[in-house]
Amino acid sequence: MIKYDLICDNKHIFDGWFKSSEAFETQKQKGLLCCPICNSIQVDRALMTPNVQGTKKSKDMDIAPPTQTTASTPNMPQNTDSNKTQTISAAQVQEANKVIQHKLEFLREFKKQVKENTEDVGNSFAEEARKIHYKEAEPRNIRGETTAKEAKELNDEGINFLPIPDLPEDLN
Repeated sequence: MIKYDLICDNKHIFDGWFKSSEAFETQKQKGLLCCPICNSIQVDRALMTPNVQGTKKSKDMDIAPPTQTTASTPNMPQNTDSNKTQTISAAQVQEANKVIQHKLEFLREFKKQVKENTEDVGNSFAEEARKIHYKEAEPRNIRGETTAKEAKELNDEGINFLPIPDLPEDLN
């Protein structure tokens, strides 16, 4: 998987994970990428800092790690003039919060539909998904849990599945 910093035509920065650079390009060409802040589909890769291995000297220095951007914590555009500071208005924060709440409501409804229309196979998800894929079991919609390693193996075998993120209430 490749993580890209993405930017929309309104200069909102967010991240996206893709199987390959070709997968990013395909999704971009089909208009499948969307800014989580303003819903713009004019999305491109942002300039990213390369992940370069430092020298022993730099490893010994106390350097704070870079912050990561996620769709749930929107970043406002970066100001390129280092002598000025970027201020975020209360209206911008309120609008971003509305977008986040709308997306959370959508995800809650999606998870409800998944729960109502699938069989819970618990920790046997990878095993059951393989049986269905290889026609060793009756085709049906399933849900369950799997490890990251099992998910990668399913993906490598070409078995389609959709990871569903935890919601804030799922973490309580």
